[in-house]
Amino acid sequence: NTVTLGNNSNIGDNTGIDLNGTSQKIVDSIKAQSGQSLTMVDGTLVKDGTFGKIRFDTAQGANQKGLFDGVTFTNTRAATHTGSSSNATDSMIQIVPKEGNGTYIFKNCVFNNASVEINGLSGVEPGNINVVFENCTFNNWGNTHAIDIKSYAKGSVTITGCTFNMETTSNVKAVSKSNGQVTATISDSTVNGTKVEASGDIK
Repeated sequence: NTVTLGNNSNIGDNTGIDLNGTSQKIVDSIKAQSGQSLTMVDGTLVKDGTFGKIRFDTAQGANQKGLFDGVTFTNTRAATHTGSSSNATDSMIQIVPKEGNGTYIFKNCVFNNASVEINGLSGVEPGNINVVFENCTFNNWGNTHAIDIKSYAKGSVTITGCTFNMETTSNVKAVSKSNGQVTATISDSTVNGTKVEASGDIK
């Protein structure tokens, strides 16, 4: 594949991208659709527009995989947090479970005001997903949850050895889980310096 970052394009096949330590703008979306898998390592993705995300869509009969190791996701649209309703954290990872299965692993990644959103589609049977965060850091100064697990999904989210630095209002969580079909657990991790071992919603 040749992937032009920021061109709202679908990857054509299972794809691996070595960013080779560089910083790249992503102003629209890279879409891993129809169950295609995507691996990205060693670099930074910078979002400076309304969109600018990586979207995974599972597909019936497919086993999709996403792996990110040593990748920094930086949203520059909201540089400061000035109030309870301003400067929302923008999602830079969007996982949309649709009938198929998916495994998504984030290792040694940094999310700078960049959230992860898990949300399927109404009327579509959700696929089973397994999402793992290992040794990741979330620096969240906006007003959206760092990891937001919404509707129409099932599976698990496992967080191990992660750090959440949450400069947020009281209603913003490290992990928000409004979906009863997804389990969320956190261990050996800290939220604003406090060690957390918990499941479900995590403040």
